[in-house]
Amino acid sequence: RHRSELALLAWPEAAGTTPEQREALELAVRHHLAPQEVAAVLGMDLAAARELLASAACEVERTRAALAVVETGTCAGVARLTGDNRYVLSSALRR
Repeated sequence: RHRSELALLAWPEAAGTTPEQREALELAVRHHLAPQEVAAVLGMDLAAARELLASAACEVERTRAALAVVETGTCAGVARLTGDNRYVLSSALRR
Protein backbone atom coordinates (compact mmCIF):
# COMPACT_ATOMS: atom_id res chain seq x y z
CA ARG A 1 0.00 0.00 0.00
CA HIS A 2 2.77 2.41 0.95
CA ARG A 3 4.57 1.71 -2.33
CA SER A 4 1.46 2.48 -4.37
CA GLU A 5 0.99 5.74 -2.43
CA LEU A 6 4.57 6.73 -3.20
CA ALA A 7 4.01 5.88 -6.85
CA LEU A 8 1.25 8.49 -6.97
CA LEU A 9 3.38 11.30 -5.59
CA ALA A 10 3.95 14.38 -7.66
CA TRP A 11 7.70 14.72 -7.93
CA PRO A 12 7.72 18.37 -6.86
CA GLU A 13 6.72 16.92 -3.49
CA ALA A 14 10.09 15.20 -3.38
CA ALA A 15 11.93 18.51 -3.80
CA GLY A 16 12.70 18.63 -0.08
CA THR A 17 14.58 15.34 -0.17
CA THR A 18 18.34 15.04 -0.33
CA PRO A 19 19.86 13.83 -3.61
CA GLU A 20 20.49 10.43 -1.98
CA GLN A 21 16.88 10.19 -0.76
CA ARG A 22 15.56 11.21 -4.16
CA GLU A 23 17.71 8.60 -5.89
CA ALA A 24 16.39 5.93 -3.53
CA LEU A 25 12.81 7.05 -4.25
CA GLU A 26 13.48 6.97 -7.99
CA LEU A 27 14.80 3.43 -7.73
CA ALA A 28 11.96 2.22 -5.53
CA VAL A 29 9.07 4.02 -7.20
CA ARG A 30 9.96 4.59 -10.82
CA HIS A 31 12.00 1.41 -11.28
CA HIS A 32 9.95 -0.76 -8.88
CA LEU A 33 12.97 -2.00 -6.96
CA ALA A 34 12.55 -3.68 -3.59
CA PRO A 35 14.55 -2.28 -0.64
CA GLN A 36 17.19 -5.01 -0.96
CA GLU A 37 17.62 -4.11 -4.64
CA VAL A 38 17.88 -0.40 -3.78
CA ALA A 39 20.55 -1.34 -1.25
CA ALA A 40 22.49 -3.28 -3.88
CA VAL A 41 22.32 -0.48 -6.45
CA LEU A 42 23.39 2.14 -3.90
CA GLY A 43 26.07 -0.09 -2.39
CA MET A 44 24.70 -0.06 1.15
CA ASP A 45 23.34 -2.61 3.56
CA LEU A 46 19.64 -3.37 3.68
CA ALA A 47 19.04 -1.59 7.00
CA ALA A 48 20.62 1.61 5.68
CA ALA A 49 18.55 1.44 2.49
CA ARG A 50 15.35 0.95 4.48
CA GLU A 51 16.25 3.92 6.68
CA LEU A 52 17.00 6.03 3.62
CA LEU A 53 13.67 5.12 2.00
CA ALA A 54 11.81 5.76 5.26
CA SER A 55 13.41 9.18 5.72
CA ALA A 56 12.66 10.07 2.09
CA ALA A 57 9.03 9.02 2.51
CA CYS A 58 8.86 11.15 5.68
CA GLU A 59 10.08 14.22 3.79
CA VAL A 60 7.56 13.60 1.02
CA GLU A 61 4.77 13.38 3.60
CA ARG A 62 5.95 16.60 5.28
CA THR A 63 5.84 18.34 1.93
CA ARG A 64 2.39 16.91 1.20
CA ALA A 65 1.16 18.30 4.53
CA ALA A 66 2.66 21.71 3.80
CA LEU A 67 1.09 21.73 0.33
CA ALA A 68 -2.28 20.85 1.82
CA VAL A 69 -2.04 23.86 4.13
CA VAL A 70 -1.07 26.12 1.24
CA GLU A 71 -3.79 24.82 -1.07
CA THR A 72 -6.66 24.77 1.41
CA GLY A 73 -5.76 27.47 3.89
CA THR A 74 -6.91 31.04 3.88
CA CYS A 75 -3.97 32.40 5.85
CA ALA A 76 -2.63 35.61 4.35
CA GLY A 77 0.82 34.90 5.82
CA VAL A 78 1.04 31.54 4.09
CA ALA A 79 -0.18 33.11 0.85
CA ARG A 80 2.64 35.67 1.05
CA LEU A 81 5.21 32.92 1.64
CA THR A 82 4.15 30.96 -1.43
CA GLY A 83 3.73 34.06 -3.57
CA ASP A 84 3.51 33.00 -7.18
CA ASN A 85 1.78 29.68 -6.42
CA ARG A 86 4.84 27.61 -7.22
CA TYR A 87 4.47 24.81 -4.75
CA VAL A 88 8.05 23.58 -4.65
CA LEU A 89 8.80 24.27 -1.02
CA SER A 90 12.21 24.28 0.59
CA SER A 91 12.65 22.43 3.86
CA ALA A 92 12.75 25.74 5.76
CA LEU A 93 9.52 26.91 4.12
CA ARG A 94 7.82 23.59 4.85
CA ARG A 95 8.60 24.03 8.56
